[in-house]
Amino acid sequence: MISNYTHAQSKADKEKTANDRARTERDNAAHARDKGDVKGAEKAANRAEKAAKETSNKDAQKDAKDARDAANDAKEKHGKQQ
Repeated sequence: MISNYTHAQSKADKEKTANDRARTERDNAAHARDKGDVKGAEKAANRAEKAAKETSNKDAQKDAKDARDAANDAKEKHGKQQ
């Protein structure tokens, strides 16, 4: 039997997943900044921005901006890593 899992539910699940990823990557970027890991902060910020593009949620957009700010802070504080 085919489930009643609708397209709307699928879209909502993808949005929630993208929001969760943006939030997680924001936290990862902040943690990397605190450790002095510029490259890790950059990667986390990139992943957060990618997740934010997949959703229209304003919180995810803000999380991506916060992640980018954390990466920029890491660059300023610890210099650019090779």
